[in-house]
Amino acid sequence: MNYEEIINIEKSHFSSIHSEFDKFIKLVKQKNCKKEQIHNDSLKKIIILNKKMDELYSELNDLCYSLGKTTSKTNTSKTNTSKTNQEIKHYEKNHETIKTFLPFILYYRMLIDN
Repeated sequence: MNYEEIINIEKSHFSSIHSEFDKFIKLVKQKNCKKEQIHNDSLKKIIILNKKMDELYSELNDLCYSLGKTTSKTNTSKTNTSKTNQEIKHYEKNHETIKTFLPFILYYRMLIDN
């Protein structure tokens, strides 16, 4: 499989996800305008979706790093490696913080919406 085919496949996947995300945002905005409460099962699904998006972001970040590392070995210096390691540490810390406070954030958001 050549790179052009991979690009077309990935663009198609991203376009589908983006379209569904736009539908989701519109539905949430409609419910917000109508002052409707979001059910707990929907909130759980949103939390799971956010976790999966974090994982997807991490996988894409890793893939970009791997592709950059293999395609340009001359650009892999100690500064790039230390920068990447630092980004990974920051990501892990941010992820843990968000994971810890997510229930409080959602609860606070629900209180504000009422």
